[in-house]
Amino acid sequence: MPCPDWVHASRFLLKESWIFHESQREKLLQTTPPEFASRNVFCGADIYANKWEFVADLWVRYGDKLKALRGQPDEDLLPYIEAARQKRERRIEETTL
Repeated sequence: MPCPDWVHASRFLLKESWIFHESQREKLLQTTPPEFASRNVFCGADIYANKWEFVADLWVRYGDKLKALRGQPDEDLLPYIEAARQKRERRIEETTL
């Protein structure tokens, strides 16, 4: 589907950069999709993550704390958690090369 012309209007571009997490500035500058970066919005590659992917990433990063609070994750979430683990492992491998 073609992008409508109005999205290219200058009124939709931020004059100053907006960084989602200033502490992650460099990473966000490198990983933000062009659709956002071209408008001066730097939010990172996970901006398109759906709610399942988002929650799965939280389980990967904070699993011990979440288990203490909630118990085990729902079974429906398990495939997403596995995919998030693999994605995290790939990122770690890429940064260590």
